[in-house]
Formats: sequence, structure tokens, C-alpha cells
Amino acid sequence: MNISNLKDFDNELLKAIKNKDIQGVLIISRLPLSITGKLAELVPTVAINNIFGDGSEIQCISCDYFKIGFLAGKYLLENGHKKIAFITDELNHPEACVEYSGFQSILENNSISFDEKNILETNQNAESIIAKTKDFFQNFDYTACFIRNPFLIRPFMQSLKENGI
Repeated sequence: MNISNLKDFDNELLKAIKNKDIQGVLIISRLPLSITGKLAELVPTVAINNIFGDGSEIQCISCDYFKIGFLAGKYLLENGHKKIAFITDELNHPEACVEYSGFQSILENNSISFDEKNILETNQNAESIIAKTKDFFQNFDYTACFIRNPFLIRPFMQSLKENGI
């Protein structure tokens, strides 16, 4: 399919579904729920790691966020880290709170105290990351960080560098 703009994509995709050239859709992305829901109404749809539909049931292969946090913590502990920070955009995000739960669980199972003072929330604000990073690391001597959102890695690393951390 040669698609030059979104309108052509919409027309080409709907045409292919209508003509039964496309008989199912596997979504390996986080499309807006309204799009995922509409596709599910038109053609069998499976979403990877997008468990919420827009009022419609969508077959899904989901990620175990608790296990991600648990294994990340386990990895850091096995590599000698005991003072670890949890960096996230928003702790109340559904994925973040479950990852945090797994992360906190493995640390507590190894008698390492871990609570909210060890969490840096960036609130998806690139301008405030530098100031928040400086304030957060000023009073603690962390040896490792678990950055739960890959989109935070670049601005967070830049912030560490700019703050001399």
C-alpha cells in the first residue's frame, strides 16, 4: 500500500477491509483507543499491549508489568545495587503503578526499604526534568535508576549530565 497522507491511508485501509484484502489486523502499537475500537468493529483485531478497548472487546496479548518491575529490581540487586531510584512520568499511570509494585516487592523481599521518597515523577515535562533531577538527587546517593518509560531516558540522561550527576 503506497500511502502519501492520512486521508489516503483511511481510504486505502477501509477499501482493503471492505474488499476482504485485509481479513484481520494485528496492532503492535498504541493506537488511540477510538481507532482500535473502530478497527475491531470492522475486522478481527488483536492488539499487543493495548488492553483497553473503546467500548468493544479487543483480543489482546498483554504485558506483565508487575514482572517487569520485579525483574528490573532483581537485575539491579544481583549487580550490587541497593540504593535505587524509580523514575517515571506519572506514578498513577496504570502501567507505572503495577511496575512500581513489582519493583518495590523484590526490594522489600531483600530487606531494602523503598518508598515514595525514592520515586522521581517527571510529569512528562521536559523543562522541569532538569530542576526535578537536581532536587531529587541532591540528598541521596543512588547507585542505579529504573527508568520505566523509554521516552524518559534521553531527557533524563541529559538532565543528569547537565546537573553533573
